[in-house]
Amino acid sequence: MKKTYFSTIFLVLYSIQYCFAAPASTQSIEELLKITKTEQLIEQTQAQVLPVMQESMNQSLESQGRTLTDKEKIKIEKYLKDSNTLILNELNWKTLKQDFIQIYAESFSQEEIDGLITFYKTPVGQSTIEKMPMVMNKSMTLMQSKIQSLMPKIMNNLEKNFKD
Repeated sequence: MKKTYFSTIFLVLYSIQYCFAAPASTQSIEELLKITKTEQLIEQTQAQVLPVMQESMNQSLESQGRTLTDKEKIKIEKYLKDSNTLILNELNWKTLKQDFIQIYAESFSQEEIDGLITFYKTPVGQSTIEKMPMVMNKSMTLMQSKIQSLMPKIMNNLEKNFKD
């Protein structure tokens, strides 16, 4: 009986320490974001926005079998350029940095941030940083392909549910 009582107390006390883990400091989060080259990743992503928007627009028009007039082409070009400028101005590292710090602070304890910093300073960690954008890009391409192949079924389902 005593053994069970002490074991229970030990488990409760042991689990309590994880409930009160030290919050991550802003300085350590900034170090992690620097090591993981988050700012450069944001800049790379921004550079891809306009081509992705253009490709999406072209695919949409192509799927509709639509040919644009010169006037429409100019309007679309202006729209894409204005949208890209807006994104570059509003979604840059300067405006996003504090949000990233907040997300990391809410998600990780100081111990976890320290562990991540240690890991990302290793050769394997640096390799992960370098390769992760490629992995994410390939993953997104895969998902887009899968979703595109599902679109006929999704549209069929839409028609089926709204038929009446």
